[in-house]
Amino acid sequence: KPLTGFVARPVSGYVPSYVFFDCLRRREFPTTVTIRDGARLEYLPEPDIFHDVAGHVPMHTDKAFADALVRFGECARAAAEITARVRDEHERLRRLESNVRAMARFFWFTIEFGLMRDSAGALKAYGSGLLSSFGELGHAIESPTVERRPFDIERVVNQPFEIDHYQPLLYVVEGFDHVYALADELEDWIVQGRLDDVAGGEPAVSEEDLRSFLE
Repeated sequence: KPLTGFVARPVSGYVPSYVFFDCLRRREFPTTVTIRDGARLEYLPEPDIFHDVAGHVPMHTDKAFADALVRFGECARAAAEITARVRDEHERLRRLESNVRAMARFFWFTIEFGLMRDSAGALKAYGSGLLSSFGELGHAIESPTVERRPFDIERVVNQPFEIDHYQPLLYVVEGFDHVYALADELEDWIVQGRLDDVAGGEPAVSEEDLRSFLE
């Protein structure tokens, strides 16, 4: 908190999407207190305390990264406010589901599984899903089977992903200021309605997630 204002907020289970994103806006990070068993140390699809404390929390000490998280939380609030103005309930839910799916993909390919190149051109990991898994980290940086693309928001928000295996496709940014600028661009897309009809597929958006944006 002294460095960026971020604090860890302990949670014992799933946090609905809007609640999670709004915590970011308030500089709080929902931090899981459960822990993986010894048989699954290398990789675990769902978050646990090791993923959050080893992967997420250290990143919150960087001001530029922390500010990008807050900006992402503001994107979620914008999506909630804009879709709330749609009078037709079916259309409101359709647009909201598309927006939530797009934001989840953006978060996945940045905060969870993001790569960046430093000023010398070296490839580095900053996504918590990579930092908290030595198996996935080595795969992301070194494997010739991984496709590493420059970050393109249109590709990202339309790119499905699966959580139960090492990632075959990752996106590369130029730094945390770049991530912040991308979050700015994401909100512009929300306001312009450009996330209202993204490609279907994973991740699934649950009724609980949708309801969290409507309450």
